Amino acid sequence: MFFVVFKDRRKQHRWHLKAGNGRIIAKSAQPHDTEGKAIDAAIDAANDRMTSYANFDFYKDKKGEWRWRCVQFSNGKGADKILADSAESYTRKANAQRMVTKVANALAIASGAVDIRSE
Repeated sequence: MFFVVFKDRRKQHRWHLKAGNGRIIAKSAQPHDTEGKAIDAAIDAANDRMTSYANFDFYKDKKGEWRWRCVQFSNGKGADKILADSAESYTRKANAQRMVTKVANALAIASGAVDIRSE
């Protein structure tokens, strides 16, 4: 598993979390002004932020399919922050929940050694 940092079509920096086979399993929820900020966000995601300090929220998208997002709640101290969201949609909520389990487990394993690559 590894993070890839890249520029999107609007020339803003984002990250993807990829499985060993190259499949995107999570992505940054928002763009970042600099590559450094995107890398910091990826490191924050890997350093247990997505497993301990945040909650996963499940919702249906415009097509009626299930997606997940990882939200760090502010507890009344500013706005909640979406750390990451699903890279794909799922026809069943249970499938989205299974992917969250895989992502959280992968991040827990990777929290000590974050592999970040440029694309």
